[in-house]
Amino acid sequence: MIVAIVLVFWSVGLAGPSLPLVARTSPSVQSPAGGAKELRLGNDQIRLADSAPKGSIRRRRRLEAAAAHYRRAASGTSNFELAEQALEALVKLYDVDQLNQPERMEHAWQELIALRMGLISLAGR
Repeated sequence: MIVAIVLVFWSVGLAGPSLPLVARTSPSVQSPAGGAKELRLGNDQIRLADSAPKGSIRRRRRLEAAAAHYRRAASGTSNFELAEQALEALVKLYDVDQLNQPERMEHAWQELIALRMGLISLAGR
């Protein structure tokens, strides 16, 4: 596991900083309650997307709306668990079966790893 983490950070260092880590403050979502609300709204959008036909514009828009809610939840909360859940949801959402955005998925992975290793601080600290 440690070797895998070292390899991830080593490969990130070789590739250079393609996407900056998002600042963990947001004027609209600065409390755990706000982050939880954004997480719930993202989950609601996923449920609505799942009811739409695959490949439809309506499904894609719902998935993009879910991504926006998860991003706000991850960026604006001071609660570790909420930030972690939101970033995990973003990783799944950007996967090939959903939005198919590998660059954004990689960025969400990097943020999640940095959060878990304590390399980025949460808002309010």
